[in-house]
Amino acid sequence: MNTKRQKIGQRAAVAALSVWLAPQVDAQEAATDRLDELKRQLGVVERKLELIQEESVSSAKAAANKFGVAVYGRVKFDAGYDTARTTPGDWATYVLPQPQGKDNELNATARDSRLGVRLRAPDFQGLVTTGLIETDFLSTGPANSPNPRLRLAYFDVATPSGWALRLGQDWDLFGVYHPNSVDAGLLGNTGNPRGFRPQVRVSKTIQTTERTKWVAAAALTRNIGEDLDGAGQDDGADTGAPAGQAGLALHTIGAAGRPLTVALSGLYGRETVDAVVKTTTTGADGSVAPKTSVTEKDASDYDSWLAHLAVIVPLSSRLALQGVVWTGANLDAYQAGNGQGVNAVAKREIGARGGYLQLTANATEKLALGAGYGIDDPDDGDLAAGQRARNSRLYGNAIYALTTAASVGVEVSQIKTEYKEQDSADALRVAFSGTLRF
Repeated sequence: MNTKRQKIGQRAAVAALSVWLAPQVDAQEAATDRLDELKRQLGVVERKLELIQEESVSSAKAAANKFGVAVYGRVKFDAGYDTARTTPGDWATYVLPQPQGKDNELNATARDSRLGVRLRAPDFQGLVTTGLIETDFLSTGPANSPNPRLRLAYFDVATPSGWALRLGQDWDLFGVYHPNSVDAGLLGNTGNPRGFRPQVRVSKTIQTTERTKWVAAAALTRNIGEDLDGAGQDDGADTGAPAGQAGLALHTIGAAGRPLTVALSGLYGRETVDAVVKTTTTGADGSVAPKTSVTEKDASDYDSWLAHLAVIVPLSSRLALQGVVWTGANLDAYQAGNGQGVNAVAKREIGARGGYLQLTANATEKLALGAGYGIDDPDDGDLAAGQRARNSRLYGNAIYALTTAASVGVEVSQIKTEYKEQDSADALRVAFSGTLRF
């Protein structure tokens, strides 16, 4: 009996204990679930923080690797009336012979429009890297659909100490002192040697005072020539070596706080010509075609050289004088020697000398005036009959700013081209231009 009562008591105690413990167990399980939920939420927050941190790092890296890009250029309209035929017509280099008298012409074009992009890479360990790509349409093609032309394409790496390396296509060291002209030719083959070509250039800028610096530069350039022997190879490339250029320029402040520049530069290059025999071949249909056969490779060389001095001198707050003077030989690839480099008949280089002088005046804030004279004078003794013996140009212009971005200009020129043992040719040219720069 007692045993039975004991069992009943034990069961009652267990039941009572279960009733008392049940809420405690439920509370503990709820707390555990809540803790797990908090841990899950904490994990989500931690992951979000990681993503934010990763995004911040990525943004910082992207900002550090971001290139600076600036687009620039111009839209330019040109029209020119000539009392006699000039070449190429859209701009004037020299006057063509006039055996039957003068033949006037009118040309109009937009091919001197230009588009460029300036680049700046992120600085790296004190090095500044910049670049430039520029194109225009002064190339072949119809007057209303000219082909685009690569003008400039290079990049620079510059150090804080003034050293710089330039790789790509850029102006000749002496080819950046252009006259203030409406005509797109910029006195090429009329006193202003210039051009751009692929090159490797090293320069050093020395800042002597706050207002004065010297810039020394040397470049190895592609040796661009002709195909004098007709063997199908550029004679400059046939040389197997680059041309060399070097220059030293002084930049300081002149009258009225305006820039003053004096620059001395030069070049040396070479063209190599093969010995050839010219014959003809007859096809199966009876047609006759010329044939050039090389009999001796690298048979003769023709040297190219130039010594060049440029000055830009401010005379007052409104007036400035600018000009170049030069001498050299075999310079047709540099728009000098009146477009003639080698006398193939006499087998010698054509020497030449020339330059230009221009006076500019800022008449008002919107009106700029200019007047100048350019000449390119090959050595007569190096020329064959009929070649251009001298080319000169007297000109005056006015350029008016319609807005801060748009301008119009007019230029009147008297161009005279003399030919060896032939009558000279001359033309009066009236040119108009309208330009929008951006």
